[in-house]
Amino acid sequence: MALAFWRGALRSRSAAMWPIPVVGAGITAAHLPHWPAALAALMLALMLGFAALWRAGITLPRYLPPLVGAGAVAGVYFSFGYGLGQEPAVAFLLVAFWLKLWEVRAPRDWRTAGLTALFLLPTVLLRSQSPLVLIALIAGWMLVLAAWQRLSWQEALGESAEGSAAAVLPVAWRELTRAALLALPLVALLFVLVPRVAQPLWGLPRDAAAARSGLSDTVRPGSLSELALSDEPAFMVTFEGLAPAPAQRYYRALVLEVLEGNTWREGPTTSIAGSTNPASPQRLEGSTEPSAPGGFDATAPSSLGGEAAAAIPHSNAALIPENATYRYQLLLEPQPLPWLPTLEFTTTLHGSGRRQPVPPWLWRSQRPLLEKTLWHGEAVAAMRWPEALTPQRQRVLTALPEGENPRTVALGREIARRHADPEARLAALVAAAQSAGWHYTLRPPLMAQHAADRVFFDDRRGFCEHFAHAFAVAARAAGLPARVVIGYQGGQYNPVNNTWVVRQADAHAWVEVWVRGHWLRLDPTVWANPERLEQPVQTLLAEEMPVLNRWLAQSPWLGQLRLYYWSWQFQWNRWVVGFDRERQRELWQRLGWRADREALWWLAAVAIVLAVLALATLWWLRQQNAPRDAVERHWQRLARRLARLGLARAPAEPPAAYRDRVLAALAARGCETAALAAAFDAYHTYRFGEPTAVASVRHAIRQAVAALARTPGCSSCTRGHVPRTISATIRVDRN
Repeated sequence: MALAFWRGALRSRSAAMWPIPVVGAGITAAHLPHWPAALAALMLALMLGFAALWRAGITLPRYLPPLVGAGAVAGVYFSFGYGLGQEPAVAFLLVAFWLKLWEVRAPRDWRTAGLTALFLLPTVLLRSQSPLVLIALIAGWMLVLAAWQRLSWQEALGESAEGSAAAVLPVAWRELTRAALLALPLVALLFVLVPRVAQPLWGLPRDAAAARSGLSDTVRPGSLSELALSDEPAFMVTFEGLAPAPAQRYYRALVLEVLEGNTWREGPTTSIAGSTNPASPQRLEGSTEPSAPGGFDATAPSSLGGEAAAAIPHSNAALIPENATYRYQLLLEPQPLPWLPTLEFTTTLHGSGRRQPVPPWLWRSQRPLLEKTLWHGEAVAAMRWPEALTPQRQRVLTALPEGENPRTVALGREIARRHADPEARLAALVAAAQSAGWHYTLRPPLMAQHAADRVFFDDRRGFCEHFAHAFAVAARAAGLPARVVIGYQGGQYNPVNNTWVVRQADAHAWVEVWVRGHWLRLDPTVWANPERLEQPVQTLLAEEMPVLNRWLAQSPWLGQLRLYYWSWQFQWNRWVVGFDRERQRELWQRLGWRADREALWWLAAVAIVLAVLALATLWWLRQQNAPRDAVERHWQRLARRLARLGLARAPAEPPAAYRDRVLAALAARGCETAALAAAFDAYHTYRFGEPTAVASVRHAIRQAVAALARTPGCSSCTRGHVPRTISATIRVDRN
């Protein structure tokens, strides 16, 4: 019904302009899911209002669109709560676009609306930079430009020449495609040679990262389960050689040490403000990159024996083989936080931009991650993770909110009373959690207060952050320093290009407990569902997923198609979207660039660009004397053949006289003249008479050329040199 409504609206007035509102509707649809519901309703009202006006052929008074625009601008402002930013700016432009279509009266108004659409099309890249989006953008640009060319054709021929305007549309598409293909080499050259800047020269809007989905710097029960419904990739990983087992693929992003009520926040050693003076990074033997802080030593003796490790299932002490090294490349999607989700125990990291190691074992980018970035890392798997804690740090890591979770606190204190040894306490806590009967679900009940008590004793249902919160509270109550770590776990293997795709749905929370000078990773979620380490959330909780997510997860052919698309997108992101300053310098170095010869390289790059521009300018000037359309090109071909027969048109000879002279001369030579006469008549009618279909004129001219070639008396005539002025003398003036 809605499609019929729009189709009727597009037929009612200037049907040639249908690409402009269609492209505008596509741009609006790309932004609506990221905006508040009230603003989305406002945009839909503007779109439907335009369709109704266009269908009915109503012209509004000039004072009405500004009044509606003032109300719409106020609606945009109150929807976001601010007026200066990326999101309000895009919304303001879309309001202006649709209101311009409301008051369209003349071709000038259509051109203004089309220009606004061309300006708005790149804003879709703020939502996604996938190759499919780029293809859609190119199609949108060509649709608007073709509509402009058709509008110019209608203005030249008059409103009654609708058939001729429709006939020019294929020609417009061919010309636009040809221009785009000719521009590709220059675009590729500028893409490689134009230097990348570390950040935009004009600064960043304060809401530049507002639309990015991903982890937050705080965690509360229920926050990560919202991400489990997102199928967006968070990053893609390629391992060089040995790849870690699923139980070892933990990507640490942020460590939360402060508990306020049910909310975990960053501690003073991991917060952005407190990370300006991190611990001095150490270097591993043979490494030239700074190592992560924290005093890691892969060869230090462990105070945790084999019995203690065996008593703590699903901890890094029990699962990680000692001294294994993993080298990997991580292609990170844009995200709102500057923290880099690196593989656990990443000792070296380099890549796009500057990075900073931050204790405990975290990596932070020194600029906002608003674009795709490529990182190269090296991680060392170890059975121990030593760190010395001062008494003050131990008090921070065992602190609990007053009056919260009384039963869980009592459980921890009872375990501490029974077991004086820290390792025995931890083993007793693990046994208590395993016997609690936890159930892994995406739909846990709301837990505004005493969330740990409800997970341990009442509901016993939750997602990863629920279990991590409950176990960390119990560990702190037992006197063991504990903290919550958020990041990602697992990922889906893509055999097409040998990569691991980690999605937002793989966001995860787990616990780290400090025992006898060492940190141990424990994943309480595995005690609720041991298959979580091996299978993604979409598979384990398929029955709780929305219908579309369930269909994508369970359909074999859609799954295979998605793997191929991810492989294509990985290469696209790596070589196009992720072609940043570092990648550009790497390419230049492969071509022979050296830092001491940077000035020469800049001169060479400028010279190449200027040479290409000069060649393009010469080609353009030469094309000014070339035929403008397909009919003219075919006519020039016929004219050159006649000139070789000695029948070139004189500069001042009228077209009708030239036609009679050519036909008489060829008839005297015994040549076939019927097809040539038809070609002359069709071309004359096309230029000076009623509008004629382009295809029929081209066909008539081709028939004439073929007839001249088949006639023995004409094809055997002497062929001399054609002067350069022939093309100018045989062209018929359009006026």
